[in-house]
Amino acid sequence: MLPDGTLLNNGGSLVNSSFRYLLRYPSGGALDSGFGAGFSGARFSGSGPSDWFVNPNGTLVLGGSFGASGANGFPVFNLIQLNADGTVAQGFQPELTQGEGVNALARLADGRFIASGNFQSPTRSLRRFNANGSTDTSFDSPVTGASFAPLLIDAQGSVIVPINTGNDIARLQSSGVVDDAFFVHVDDDIKLTALDSKGRIVIAGYFTQVTGAFDDVAHKVARKSIARLNGRGGSPVVPTQVALGSVSFTAGGPMNFTLPTVAGVTYILETKAALSDTTWTVVQTITGDGSEKKLQAALAGITGFYRVRTL
Repeated sequence: MLPDGTLLNNGGSLVNSSFRYLLRYPSGGALDSGFGAGFSGARFSGSGPSDWFVNPNGTLVLGGSFGASGANGFPVFNLIQLNADGTVAQGFQPELTQGEGVNALARLADGRFIASGNFQSPTRSLRRFNANGSTDTSFDSPVTGASFAPLLIDAQGSVIVPINTGNDIARLQSSGVVDDAFFVHVDDDIKLTALDSKGRIVIAGYFTQVTGAFDDVAHKVARKSIARLNGRGGSPVVPTQVALGSVSFTAGGPMNFTLPTVAGVTYILETKAALSDTTWTVVQTITGDGSEKKLQAALAGITGFYRVRTL
């Protein structure tokens, strides 16, 4: 579905048993018979498009496992651009062979886009393309097991992709190499990724446990099939638990909480006088930089309850 409520459908046998046509249904639900010049412009052999995105100018870029007639009638495989009316766009020149199928697409802010699939010369799971469909040779990602991975662009413009056949999530640098500061592991496949309203990453799949930030037991959290990862946009990810290093205090002095931090993640120390209280009061807020940090709370009474959470 497009942002304006228009539904695109890979029509298949709805039109012809040998070809697939991209069908468009405006928000009212009636078939747009003029889209693709009366089904003459967007005809596909094979399984047809599996993913697509819309450019700001209204053109559509579609990827999948298909053959189609490109600009000037020349055949194209697995990647094509259509005008807003469904006709084939001129000037879009993908460089894919018939065997290089595309599974997922994600558009970058500058008009380039990332595709997951089975690419050759060299053999790769991911490839970046320029806006005109040509291969962006400045991107070369060695990640494996991402041929059928969903793609996500985070709030900072970085590519987030499940790798190793869906058991890990990688954040890629602009060149395509994996950003080692970002770590997430799950015990089974990740099938979907998305951003929530605060820019945090949401994952869904067949997993039951998620390990973030540091690959250790303290950062392993039980989550069945869906999980939200703390850390906004491009910030390194930590699970909802915080590992405290130590807690100490002296008579008449402050209580000290030390903890390992992750760069870019916000840590909040809160207190309340009784467990029955429904409101926590913020004592101190810090931003992690990857080192061990200290949070302090003045001892206002004999008893009190404290917690540290991430934002």
